[in-house]
Amino acid sequence: GKFDEAEDSLNKAIELTEDTNVSIPYENLVKCYETSCQYDKALQAQIDLINKFGNNVTDSNIAAKLAVSANDFDLALSYYEDARNMLIKYLKDHPGSQWAIYRLVKYYIDVIECYKLSDRNDREAEQMLLTKFRRFLTKHGLRLHPKDKTKLGLPLIKKGRIPTEAREALTEEALWEFFADIYTDVGMFLMYTLNDFKTALVYFTRQDVYRNYDRASATMSELNLKGDTKRHIALCYAFMGDTALATKYAKQALDWYLANKVEEEYLANPKPRAHRITTLAQCYYLIGDNRYNEILDSLKTCPMCEYCPHSSCYEDYLIRGRLAELDKDYSNAVKYYQIAYDMAPNDCEAKLGTKRCAKFV
Repeated sequence: GKFDEAEDSLNKAIELTEDTNVSIPYENLVKCYETSCQYDKALQAQIDLINKFGNNVTDSNIAAKLAVSANDFDLALSYYEDARNMLIKYLKDHPGSQWAIYRLVKYYIDVIECYKLSDRNDREAEQMLLTKFRRFLTKHGLRLHPKDKTKLGLPLIKKGRIPTEAREALTEEALWEFFADIYTDVGMFLMYTLNDFKTALVYFTRQDVYRNYDRASATMSELNLKGDTKRHIALCYAFMGDTALATKYAKQALDWYLANKVEEEYLANPKPRAHRITTLAQCYYLIGDNRYNEILDSLKTCPMCEYCPHSSCYEDYLIRGRLAELDKDYSNAVKYYQIAYDMAPNDCEAKLGTKRCAKFV
């Protein structure tokens, strides 16, 4: 229907702009194929874009992720490596670049997850990548571990190896946000991909210190970021079996989320923003409030996100899988994780959750 019409229109636009440097029709064609789950076509359109307009870090990462969705893992690794090489060169030319450091952190996470999604079971290669990742984090003052006794806060940041001139150009608050953003991604990777909950907890706890907001004056974005941090800590404790601390931090997360009145509006009148609904549902689950079922059920009548090709919400199934696993209801966990993975074949949590829980069925 509409996707076919969009494809025809975009291909005509590409013909009309063939002799120009206008890349927008190509980019939109990639998105059109991706949102209609035609991953092979999306990948080829992305390759055509790269061949015509040249490669860059962003386009390489897009191609890599599409290749993963299309089950072409060798091609995905090749594009990830292209992105890495460009980032290494940029970082050499711009020492201390926050953008390059952050993107290289994402590179290691993406490549390790690519190996796990590919079912290669190449533990030696995965271990080598993990070792390189840890060395990279150490080099830039970003590595933490459960026995880390370093004082929390800015003193740790100053021990990082961002060159003095680059550090001095940043405000203290910008440095804190930079580290907090990286700790979010590393913590989630440790929790959902490696199931290393103790180390993930260290990252989330440090992140909690860096997101030092005043709730009374915090912006909507800051309220949600702080709530997310508390929720991540709560989930770590839940997976570790510490119900008391999971409940404590889930309540703190709700305090931050619900200080943002928009969250209450989502519950009363759900809008197409599934992530905000599922974060609240997880918190209610962790404090033992059965309203979490009603909140998740609201996704069935919630307007779908723009361009979403599915008749139901991927986020709904992923979170139901996660909560079923916490309940040790492995049969339902497998069912929900599998549906989520079928809808998003580049989602590592859904794939690994299916395999992990299937062992208990």
